[in-house]
Amino acid sequence: KASISFSEIQDYVLTRFNKPLSINYANDSSVVVDVPFTVFGFTKSIGITVSVLKIEGDDVYLSYSGSMGVDLLVPPAISFVKKFAPDKADFVTTLPDKVVKISLGAIPQAQAALKYVELKAISFLQDKVEADVALR
Repeated sequence: KASISFSEIQDYVLTRFNKPLSINYANDSSVVVDVPFTVFGFTKSIGITVSVLKIEGDDVYLSYSGSMGVDLLVPPAISFVKKFAPDKADFVTTLPDKVVKISLGAIPQAQAALKYVELKAISFLQDKVEADVALR
């Protein structure tokens, strides 16, 4: 098993994308990601529940839900990043029914590891995400 803390993920996103976010445990297959945004000078936080649906090969399928029209915000946000920074999001595909497919094999940093290990499961603990892997 391999794990990474929520705080490390938060720091990575802030450093790499200049976007603060907060990750909170919901249950063993879901987390709530709070993302602040500013409209007309007011900052509001949107909570998006992200759940692991399944893993097929090197692809991870996630579902998302939330309030305030999250389903209307996520696909355009992914499209925007893919258009203006394709190297940062070309491994993400939006699917119907609020599902996102993450193709780990298309992420250069993950390709080396995936030569040797296969992702079997992803679960969440109170302060971290844990990946269950097996040797190939």
